[in-house]
Amino acid sequence: MKIGAFCVLLFLTMTSFAQDPQFSQFFASPLYINPAFTGNTVEHRFVMNYRNQWPELKSAFVTYNASYDLFIPSANSGVGLQLTHDRAGIGALQYTAASGFYAYQFQVSREWVIKSGLSFSGYRRAVDPTKFVFADQIARGQGRSTVEFIQSDPKLYFDFSSGMLAYNRSAWFGFAVHHINEPNQSLLGEQNAPLPAKYSLHGGYRFVLREGPMDRIERALWFAFNAKRQNVSTQLDVGAYCEFFPVIFGVWYRGLPIGQGEPYYQNRDAVVVMAGAELAEFRFAYSYDITVSNLFGNVGGAHEFSLIFEFEDNSQSKPKRRIIPCPSF
Repeated sequence: MKIGAFCVLLFLTMTSFAQDPQFSQFFASPLYINPAFTGNTVEHRFVMNYRNQWPELKSAFVTYNASYDLFIPSANSGVGLQLTHDRAGIGALQYTAASGFYAYQFQVSREWVIKSGLSFSGYRRAVDPTKFVFADQIARGQGRSTVEFIQSDPKLYFDFSSGMLAYNRSAWFGFAVHHINEPNQSLLGEQNAPLPAKYSLHGGYRFVLREGPMDRIERALWFAFNAKRQNVSTQLDVGAYCEFFPVIFGVWYRGLPIGQGEPYYQNRDAVVVMAGAELAEFRFAYSYDITVSNLFGNVGGAHEFSLIFEFEDNSQSKPKRRIIPCPSF
């Protein structure tokens, strides 16, 4: 069953219905979720994310993500960079993306702020034919070369994304559209395999239970969601996040609790449990996906780690500004 599931998953990643990688801790990969999050820091922010999904299938999906963003007070803007690498299976199919971000902030009222953001990304998608084993190799003995021919030239393409956020001291809401130009990601010459546009709607609300010195939040309860639609795939991440400084923990559900998706596309995915801690300027979190789909017991769930380093340059005075009240992780 594991071998069969792996073959199906690898086939799907090579068709035009391929979907973007995702993170269970979507609030810990802000630039990946919405370009409008760019510069949403006290000043400097470094983020690293690692996800190993379904490791029982020989590391079926492994994703790395790293970003840096900076707020520029004099321009009321944020700028950022991001690198993403994803590989499927034993590394036969993989891509690397480099992205640049810009966001601008508008004060629309005393309580509400709106941010708009844009990103431009360059992709390199490739397949490694040395990772495959063909029937003629098995028939003539492992280690022999195959007579099969696979086009292995990498595919280079570019795309654009945009998003907006609205927030006050307690709530935040946003939407984003990725792959607006739906670039052709096919590795097979002139064939057309567009990368489908991805639409997402996200938001949350913060209940402050106790504040400490200097308005530092010591206890808080967050509710957040992230709804996505890409091609025939629809998904909802929803859950709660508790902060008891310096410890955090949370529970999330990914999928659609009611209704069915398109044929062969399950809407029931996983229950996510998370724990983490904050130490000075560093925040660390680990989460585990408990698979609740038909793959339960055969794929090994998913492991995810996030590390955030955020600091302010105190060498010169800068005007104070309001920070969006989204989760710390």
